[in-house]
Amino acid sequence: MPAEKILVFRRAGPEVARMVWGSLERWFGPRVVEALKTYGEMYVASNGWAEAYLVPGEQASLIEQLREATGLHPYSAGLFLGYLEKGRYRPSLPLAHVVAKYAERGVVAVSDKAAQLFLYGRDVFSGSITRFLGPLRKGDLVVVLNPLGEALGYGEVVSPPQEWLHGSEIAVRNLQDLGWYLRRGG
Repeated sequence: MPAEKILVFRRAGPEVARMVWGSLERWFGPRVVEALKTYGEMYVASNGWAEAYLVPGEQASLIEQLREATGLHPYSAGLFLGYLEKGRYRPSLPLAHVVAKYAERGVVAVSDKAAQLFLYGRDVFSGSITRFLGPLRKGDLVVVLNPLGEALGYGEVVSPPQEWLHGSEIAVRNLQDLGWYLRRGG
C-alpha cells in the first residue's frame, strides 16, 4: 500500500510569492497587491495539491508554535488566495471580494439580469456590461460584479470593448462563479 502524503502548511517560498503577487498585479493592478500584503504572510498548504493563503501575523505565530510543539499542520488559515497548479496560479472566489475593492483594472460590472445568469454559469454578453475597468484584452482575467459592486466570480475576456458592436457578442466567458458552490452540491 502506498504511503500517504503528509499535509504541509508552511511559509511560501520566494518563487511562489512572486508568481502569486505577479499574477495579481498583472491582472488587477499594484493596488490589490499592496492592500493584500498589509494583511499578513503568504503560506502554502500542500499534499499532492497546493493552495496559497494569506495569514495574519498573530495567526502565523500560532501556526508556527503548533507545528513546533506537536508537528501538526493546519489544513488552512487566513484568506484563501487560490490554487497552485502546474506552475500557474488560479485565484480563489473569496479573493474576488478583495480584488473588487482595490482593483485598478480587470473588473466588469453587469446588469442585474446578467448577474443572475452569471451565477448560473452563463457567459456575459457585451450589452449587459454597465461599466468596466480596463484596458481589457482578449484572454484577460476579470472579476465580474453585480450592480451593487459585489464580486460574483471570474471570467475571461473573449471579445474586447472595441468589438462590442451590437450588444449580442459574448464578451466574458464564465470561468467560476459563486453559484458553483451550490451547483457542486454544497
